[in-house]
Formats: sequence, C-alpha cells, structure tokens
Amino acid sequence: FDRDGQKRSTTGFRINGGLNVQLSHLIAGEIFLGYLEQHYAKNVPLPLPDVSGIDFGIALDYYATPLLTLHLNAMRQISDITIYLASATDNKSIRLSADYELLRNVIVTGYASYRNSSFVGLSRMDNYPAAGIKGRYLVNSNISADLGFNYSARKSNVPFIVFDDNTVTLALNLHI
Repeated sequence: FDRDGQKRSTTGFRINGGLNVQLSHLIAGEIFLGYLEQHYAKNVPLPLPDVSGIDFGIALDYYATPLLTLHLNAMRQISDITIYLASATDNKSIRLSADYELLRNVIVTGYASYRNSSFVGLSRMDNYPAAGIKGRYLVNSNISADLGFNYSARKSNVPFIVFDDNTVTLALNLHI
C-alpha cells in the first residue's frame, strides 16, 4: 500500500529479441524490440490501469575518427510511481552524445536528450529536454578532474510543476 492507501501490487513481463551488432568497423552496438505488459491489482476499490505495448531499446556507437565517438541511445521504460490514481510513468527517451579527445589527457563530452513521460491513469504528460557539456582532464591513471555545465527542464501539461535547471559541476575523481 502507498501513502494514499492505494494497493500497488503488480505483476508483469517483457519479451524482447535483440542483436549485438557490428554494422562495420566504425558502427557497433545493441538493439532490441519486444512487447511488455504490467498488470496492477484489480480486486481493490480503486484499481490502477495496466500498461502494455511495444518495448524497444538501442545503443549504438559510431567511431567517426580515432578522436571522435558518437553515441545514440533510445529506450522505453516503465517506472512505478505513487501519484494518486496513476500506476506508472511510460517513458520514451532518446540521447545523442559525443566524446572528443581534444588532447591526449583532455576529453570533451557533449550531449542532448529528450524524454517524454506519460502518466498511466492520468492525462498528465511531461517532457524533459536536456543538454550539457563536460571537460575531463586526466591527471594520471588514478586522478581526473571534471568541469561541466548541464541544462535540464520539465515541461508539463499540468500548471505550476515546470522547471528549468542550469547546473555547473566541478569534480575531482579518484580511480582505484
């Protein structure tokens, strides 16, 4: 039971088939396609709606040059939530990113992504655009430093829950 007293029992399954592909010496990755179902308890006063449909995912890397790698990721993901009368969010996302070796010990990474989340059982739909850039300085094999900027937002058809977020990060990483 959740904080509103709603029973959140669930069962489900995914059936997927996929390939680990090497399209050429420059393009490699994984793709899958399938079907999913998630069923929620029906013998309760307020039964939650079920989720079903096509399941998919893709993760491809394109080694454009010895210094530049492009990445494409896309997927569907069902996430359980505890919002009243909603059973889950049905998330479909895509992300394109690039890694560039600017110097032997400096790597620059940039990305742009988009996620659409529909709330199963509600008319709410949220969209999450995001983009960012990060520089990594490899001090040695055990230490690296990162400096990055990320923009993310939530746009929704529900008023007053939208946001824009700009984040600057500075990190020191120790690798064991």
